[in-house]
Amino acid sequence: MLEKFKKNVFVDNEKKMEDLIILYDMGYDTGRYSHIRIQLGLVDARTVKSATEEEEGGYQRLLKFRRVIDITGDFHWSRLNPITICIRADGDRYNVDGQARVSSVITLYKKGEISTPMIPCLILTNTTLEDEAMLFGTQDDGKTPLREYQKAKSKYIGKDKKICALADTLSDCGIRLFTDIQAYKTIREIYDNTDLEVFKRFCKVISSAWLNGTKAQKKNATCGDILTGLSIFYSKYANEIDDRNLTKKLSEKTPDAV
Repeated sequence: MLEKFKKNVFVDNEKKMEDLIILYDMGYDTGRYSHIRIQLGLVDARTVKSATEEEEGGYQRLLKFRRVIDITGDFHWSRLNPITICIRADGDRYNVDGQARVSSVITLYKKGEISTPMIPCLILTNTTLEDEAMLFGTQDDGKTPLREYQKAKSKYIGKDKKICALADTLSDCGIRLFTDIQAYKTIREIYDNTDLEVFKRFCKVISSAWLNGTKAQKKNATCGDILTGLSIFYSKYANEIDDRNLTKKLSEKTPDAV
């Protein structure tokens, strides 16, 4: 049976609904946080506050709306990790992890694109401001971030349209995305922001000049500096460049020398 906080009720569209539901009580933490009670549940995103840097005692970074746009633009509950909230002595709920997720759910609910403002959460009670700040500052400790290669490969296997299109385009230019490319984030950003024909031209130059050459020529042929440099060069002077002549000149040097 679900335990509910009966006191946490508000009126929404003339219909009473609970804005905090406890699904599971995990008890108290250990060590320096042994005074903190941990529960899992659902919270109305509209009732969650953020202790931003603008206010006294604020530890949260200011929200980047670009992140909200990214979430709302391709929203899926299956990808939405639970947020972490702390309930202070006065009953106020503060967001320790998940500002952008909270704002995204509020935005989508207001637009009628999702049917509920309730969001999965980890609920911490008996916390102090110092606890909140420390939990916020150490939230990524112990996590192993995915490398750009891992992100790209996973999206490719998952048939992400953008990654598959990038892989096909590079293949047409003689470059294998998961074998030849060194700077995955850089190549994706360049692909997204460069005219397709211009992109193909300098990729073919890289492939022809270096990828079929010596070990020294292959080394760093697709590093971030080379990709960025050639993309800028072509973006500015594409109409004045002779690809065949540039390929010949580049093949006489190594990427490191360039």
